[in-house]
Amino acid sequence: MVEKGSFGFIIGRKKRFMKVDDHADLLWQILVREIYVIMKHYNSAKDMVKEAFEKIKVCKGTPKVSDIKKYRRFADMSETSNDWYNLLQFCQCSFINLLESGHVLLKDEDHIGDDYKFEFDFNKWEARFYKKSLLLETATLDDIMSFEEMPSRSYDTIVNEMNNSFYNYYDKVLHVEAELEKLYKLKSEANNQGAVNIEEKVDKLIDNMKWELKELHMGRRVFYYRLKDLDLISFAFDKN
Repeated sequence: MVEKGSFGFIIGRKKRFMKVDDHADLLWQILVREIYVIMKHYNSAKDMVKEAFEKIKVCKGTPKVSDIKKYRRFADMSETSNDWYNLLQFCQCSFINLLESGHVLLKDEDHIGDDYKFEFDFNKWEARFYKKSLLLETATLDDIMSFEEMPSRSYDTIVNEMNNSFYNYYDKVLHVEAELEKLYKLKSEANNQGAVNIEEKVDKLIDNMKWELKELHMGRRVFYYRLKDLDLISFAFDKN
């Protein structure tokens, strides 16, 4: 079942949120652990953490070519759209990825209206998790930092794993796309020469490469938990 929702943060009167297309029911489990990791990264310096979140910008207009290149590690590359929604697809469910991208989609959360919502309130240093209007969970920052079974991996380790996973995936995608380009050219030549048998064989190869590309996209994951110890492993996970 697809569980939609949103997550975000509140600083002063500012509210910054992201829509979540799936796994919104897991936002509490994911994000309290991310907050823990982020606080550890900044040595529990509240002013530094707050300053980092204040730097996150609301997306405006159409992404530039430089934006598409810069933020492609957060994008769903199985889609052809280059709007901000797709470009920040893998920022869903992740405060760490929001910090790394420096962008958030929504200026306010009032019109979201999905089932689940996670918010971190910097005015009170408190996390809250809702289903519709029902408050399911709440915890202060001190509560979060005292929770058991929190992640052992550092912020830098998580980000490095995410980046390495993406570039491994991206290299494979580029290779398959290059092979497809060669096959399309070969098919065109066979068609011009009326070589039906060759064209049919090339079509089969093209179908195989398309399937390989689809598997690469399907194998990518936004986040991954080792359920045994609830340790946060990475956010852009390539199971291949």
